[in-house]
Parts: sequence; structure tokens; C-alpha cells
Amino acid sequence: MLDTPHSPARIPTALLAAVKAADYPLVVRLARQRASLTQEQLGAVAGYSAATVFRLETGRQPLHDIATLRCLAQALAIPCDWLGQAQEPASGPSPARAFTPSAAGPAIRVDPSAAGEEQNVKRRHFLASVAAGPALLSVTASDTVSDTTTARLERS
Repeated sequence: MLDTPHSPARIPTALLAAVKAADYPLVVRLARQRASLTQEQLGAVAGYSAATVFRLETGRQPLHDIATLRCLAQALAIPCDWLGQAQEPASGPSPARAFTPSAAGPAIRVDPSAAGEEQNVKRRHFLASVAAGPALLSVTASDTVSDTTTARLERS
């Protein structure tokens, strides 16, 4: 029997179980870990942000878009059927999401909406810290006032 990277003997049991259970977010995570890629690296190869890869792996963003599934399968070098899709048609992938390895590495196509998602995440974190700022300042200020008052009372 031919020993290929996708022969059952070389695939981790947990990954095989996830494929059999059709748990596609888990398949993506385990296949990424098997390929020794970080979420950021997989996102760069597949054209998504690390935040999007995180949401896909945790199931917070549904994995039902055919183009996304095919792109992830290509980036992870796994068969499309591991993600519930039929194998790539003879015509090949759509040009918008083509995955073309080169000597310098894979071509990276960043979806403008994916780049915007990362900015949205950064913006949300900034706004949350700004919103928490006045509350933190008032606690700090009241602690300073009470410390000063306590020090005055102790001197009296």
C-alpha cells in the first residue's frame, strides 16, 4: 500500500474523528496544528485575518461558504472532502481565490473585507479601553483622595 501524507496511518486519530464527525471547525484547527501553522500564518496563506481564522476554528463564524472551504483546504493541503466538499472541479479554483505556490512562497491575496475586520477588532479594543478609562480614573482619584484624607486624619 502506498504511504501518502493522507493515508490513515499518518493522520492523527483526533483529526480522523473530526473528519468522520463532520466537525469542520475542529478539522481546520487540527489540520492547521498538524501543518505547524499559527492562525496568523494560515490567514496570510488563505487570505484571511488571524481573527477570522480564530472565529472559523471556534465555530463563531459558520464554515459553509464553498470558496472559503476550498481555500482553507488548499492552504492546509488537505482534501476538500475533509471539509464536506466535493473535490475541485477539473476547471480549477476560481481566479479570485487562486492558490499558487512559487519559489518565494505562496501567493497571498488579502480580501479587503478581511483586512477591515482586523481594523474593526482593533477599534473595538480601543473603544472598550477608552470607555473603561473614566471609570478607572474615578476609582484611582477616589483612592487618592481617601488616602490623602486618611493621612491628614492620622497626623491630627
